[in-house]
Amino acid sequence: NLNLKQMTISEVESDRFGRWIKAIERDWPSPVAHEYARFHRLAREHDAVVAQGGRLDGVTVSLVWQLVNLAEVLVKFPTLLMAQDLLKHGTPGDASAVRAALFGRKLMFGSWIELARDVVSPRMSDGGLQTSPLSVFVKKRSASLRALEAINAFRNASIGHGSLRLDVSEFEREVLPLATRLNEALGQTEAESPWSGFTFRAVDAPDLPLHGWKALRERAHLQRLNFNAGDQPDRVDLELAGPDDPLPLTPLIALRRCQEAGCGHLDVFLFDSPSGFGRSRSFSLLDHLFGHPHSTTTDAD
Repeated sequence: NLNLKQMTISEVESDRFGRWIKAIERDWPSPVAHEYARFHRLAREHDAVVAQGGRLDGVTVSLVWQLVNLAEVLVKFPTLLMAQDLLKHGTPGDASAVRAALFGRKLMFGSWIELARDVVSPRMSDGGLQTSPLSVFVKKRSASLRALEAINAFRNASIGHGSLRLDVSEFEREVLPLATRLNEALGQTEAESPWSGFTFRAVDAPDLPLHGWKALRERAHLQRLNFNAGDQPDRVDLELAGPDDPLPLTPLIALRRCQEAGCGHLDVFLFDSPSGFGRSRSFSLLDHLFGHPHSTTTDAD
């Protein structure tokens, strides 16, 4: 057993989790792989500052937020894939339950965990749907879900419902065990090969899968260059190719043109929450590459 109090974050990771960290960063769909790789890059930066005796305020805050970002995408991305499968191929009752859970109220991180655990995951074991292996991330009492629930509890207690601590170094003793627990859970998940047989890709480029942490950055950079040259769409549809016919993912997940001033990249935006109801009904979308918000109306999709 490692004495976590005497080890830095990156030391713990390299000693215990190096093999599957590399596999996740290299092979998993880009929205997850990118957030995972970014967390570990920040962990290395954090430990380098510690070694040099520098100030940790900025890098510690970034590390805390990135841990929460990683947890959110680990819940939302597979849940949206399974939800889309249920909407397209599930029973009318399943589709109705998923639609109500997704669009019936404003969704916070805790709401997403409930949606994944109590609505989507239980329905994946009955219908033989192709995305059912992804329920390993969020099924009740799984190691992965318990680790994600612990991060949500930390978020709510420490940053979600209160002011930022004056001494941000106090986060240190909380982030390390949370990250360790999540890595251990993802190691178990990776051993089950949940993404085996699946390809996350753009419909316009089926031979260029969006897997690994670099893929989205490379595509976003190229699309930005082409956008400046002038002939790029504002949306590209995505699909999940698997054992059955490809699963279309629009509108829940799509490559969209970022509306942020000065950005213009074409990035993967995930459905995040309804943000209005009635005549003003709209939907919030979240870009996990650049972190820019986006919204769309029912008419847009």
